[in-house]
Amino acid sequence: MAEHGTQTFDLVDPATGTVAEGASLYRKGVTSENYWHVLDSIGLTIRYRTANDTETMNAEYLTYNIDQAFEGRERYPWAAHYADSVFLRYVLSYRIDAEELTDWRTSFWARYEPMIDTPFDPENSAQRGPADYPGCQQPVSVL
Repeated sequence: MAEHGTQTFDLVDPATGTVAEGASLYRKGVTSENYWHVLDSIGLTIRYRTANDTETMNAEYLTYNIDQAFEGRERYPWAAHYADSVFLRYVLSYRIDAEELTDWRTSFWARYEPMIDTPFDPENSAQRGPADYPGCQQPVSVL
């Protein structure tokens, strides 16, 4: 697990290399276009770092994620048709990349369960659209 982690940053004093406690870019008026100017004006710079999962994640979080992944696999009969390799690689994982650790499975279930709880009917599936599912937004045309 040492290779997995959340990408984050510290604001540091470039002269001393120490972290500027209490300094934040999360304040009114700071945008993605001007944050470098804000840092220059207060004499700080950004030091990017990875917070390793071994330092930030506990066993309870990992166990909860594993339990939820298996619960989803057992809850929906159609999930049994996916190969174990697909489940292990794409469903069991507790994170996708270097995003912050969150309870994302609960959020996904709350939002998408109305869509996946409906039995799949190949004859009728082409006639269903986003309007048939609560909370689903209409697709945006790119043409």
